[in-house]
Amino acid sequence: MSRAQRQASIGRTHEKLYHAQLHLEAWGLVLDDEERFNPRAWALSYGESVLFHLQLAWESFLAEIAEFYKVTRPIDLSDLGQHLQAAGIVSPEWAQLQEAATDRTCFLAQLLAAYAQLRAPRTEVTVAAAVGRMEVAEPGPDRARLQAWWQGLRGLIDAQRRQMQEW
Repeated sequence: MSRAQRQASIGRTHEKLYHAQLHLEAWGLVLDDEERFNPRAWALSYGESVLFHLQLAWESFLAEIAEFYKVTRPIDLSDLGQHLQAAGIVSPEWAQLQEAATDRTCFLAQLLAAYAQLRAPRTEVTVAAAVGRMEVAEPGPDRARLQAWWQGLRGLIDAQRRQMQEW
């Protein structure tokens, strides 16, 4: 992999983290103006958007690891593990990420579970045609939790990158 390709991958990960941050900030502004906005609908929209961007940042970071070890771009963490194993590579980064992704108390496992839930079909959605608003039975993670996940993912990625540079 060339230096330019690596920089492009790193840039994509940063971009997705930045987009998540922008949506978290905009969500805060919407909460302050309840007269113009339907806070519940905007909370759902921004929440899903932040979760989506965090997932894209996660996937981009997995691609960075794959590029670092010169293996095929993965679909997910499990796929990355298979590519590394097939190449005979023992990756401390992968082991740490796998542990975090399976520990239900860790933000990463919670983030991945929330994204999987986001992709699942919702069964209890009703539209109030008279007011043109959509109500959802179960909104996703709240803003504070998503903010914590954003900080956690950013910190995890920074730490993993430092570890990769040490090699």
